[in-house]
Amino acid sequence: MKAIGDFVDSDDMDGIREYLSEIRTQIPENKLWQYCANPVLNSLLGSYAERCENLGIKLAVSLAMPETLSIPNYELCIIFGNLLENAVEACEKLEGGGKIELVVRTQEDSLFAIMVKNSYNGELSADSGQLAGGGLPASTKKGGGFGLRSVRAVSDRYDGHMLTEWDSDMFTVYVMLNV
Repeated sequence: MKAIGDFVDSDDMDGIREYLSEIRTQIPENKLWQYCANPVLNSLLGSYAERCENLGIKLAVSLAMPETLSIPNYELCIIFGNLLENAVEACEKLEGGGKIELVVRTQEDSLFAIMVKNSYNGELSADSGQLAGGGLPASTKKGGGFGLRSVRAVSDRYDGHMLTEWDSDMFTVYVMLNV
């Protein structure tokens, strides 16, 4: 992203084209995943699909969403990047890789719903939290994690909700946004 930004800053369109061409030659044709029409989100999902494949994690993706949303790409990346990163990290702790399911649905172009469900080792506790509503699982990361808090902050900006639930082997996050 920095390299592309530098090309943009210097108004070097040929440099951008050459740089992107080099990147494309490094990606085998059979590794180009197409999940949605949004190129930023599609790229993010493709990178997680490749990572899951390399780690032996089963990833199932079902997206039913419009081409354009009123949510900026950077906020979509906050939501999807944090939820998928947490899911991958949880599955990495399991023998056999585990599984992740991502489902996205929209309703009447006003409700945007995301579900990420993943295997995990069963070791979680509720965080009484300093966030409104609490109920977030306590982070196992050194210094505490900010992923779910970031996702909740985005959902709050869109008058939405974020819910978490878990049992002994599956963890699920639901995010609903009013767009």
